[in-house]
Amino acid sequence: MNLKDVELKPFYGGLSENLVERFYKPCLVESKIYKRSAAYFTGGVFSLATAAYKDFFISNDGKF
Repeated sequence: MNLKDVELKPFYGGLSENLVERFYKPCLVESKIYKRSAAYFTGGVFSLATAAYKDFFISNDGKF
């Protein structure tokens, strides 16, 4: 499987949506490079998706 095979929705949001499980984890597992561009960004996402980022950096030799 690769990133093109990850089933993505047109948009994510709302309190009931688990972004870590439904977006970050599936995408990071299949990625080699992580580039983020956002007007408003906090480091809180790193604490929420710790396991997904660990897999990205260690298992995939990911680059940020």
